[in-house]
Amino acid sequence: MYLELSLLRGALGGVGDDAGVGLSLIGEQGARLVAGTALAITGLNLAGAYVGSLIAYVLMAGYCALELRRIVLARTQEIGRAHV
Repeated sequence: MYLELSLLRGALGGVGDDAGVGLSLIGEQGARLVAGTALAITGLNLAGAYVGSLIAYVLMAGYCALELRRIVLARTQEIGRAHV
């Protein structure tokens, strides 16, 4: 799962979206902190903290995928307008 997130961040960096990469890094840590703490407090203890990390990976992979999709669609439309 972490490999997928790394690949998506690499793709975002490759298309020049450095802000998106930075937001995904900060967002991952924030989501990990919030989800891990919430699950640990609810009684899952260490397992809850671990699951919080997985939740953060999934959320940030979704964010990166949506950002990458947005960028690709925008650039595809630019190319289509250039050929008209």
